[in-house]
Amino acid sequence: MKELTHASVAELSALLSKKEVSAKEIAQAYLDKIEDKKSLNAFLDVRPEVTLKEAEAADRKIAEGTASPLTKIFLSHATGRAPPRAKCSKIT
Repeated sequence: MKELTHASVAELSALLSKKEVSAKEIAQAYLDKIEDKKSLNAFLDVRPEVTLKEAEAADRKIAEGTASPLTKIFLSHATGRAPPRAKCSKIT
């Protein structure tokens, strides 16, 4: 299987739909990648506990059949200037 952090949004959505991977597994893969590349200082604010809780909630929605097509696809926000806190949002 292709490394999760190299998969497209469409590929991740398909994997989630087929239950080949969980949202929590995807979130953990990205958290691990962020930690591995910590020296790049690409993220000002990373909240693993919040991220994993949101992933678990997405997994519940997927299991219940109430998930939207982009459930648990995370977006990181970047601007031309450093904000007081970087944010990571999910589409639900």
